[in-house]
Amino acid sequence: MKKLFALCALTMFCLSFPLAAQAEKFDMRKVTCADIENETDLLMIITWMDGYLSAKKGDMVVDSKTLEKNMEGLVDVCSEKPKQKIFDLYK
Repeated sequence: MKKLFALCALTMFCLSFPLAAQAEKFDMRKVTCADIENETDLLMIITWMDGYLSAKKGDMVVDSKTLEKNMEGLVDVCSEKPKQKIFDLYK
């Protein structure tokens, strides 16, 4: 089931990213929780952050459990702190 979730999430990201990228650009240093307007934004941000942090560590493994955990954590934080800068959460 979790593999299916990861595959669906990746597919949604790949299909929606070009549309989201055309509509809006995100400066990841400045993005706040309030800037997340829909699931596409959330998925794009979580995926970007995971890739960014993985590259810094030299980690080349995609872990659907980590992505899911990070997504749930971000939703929890954002529901309490809409002005929170997302990049600052992952420093």
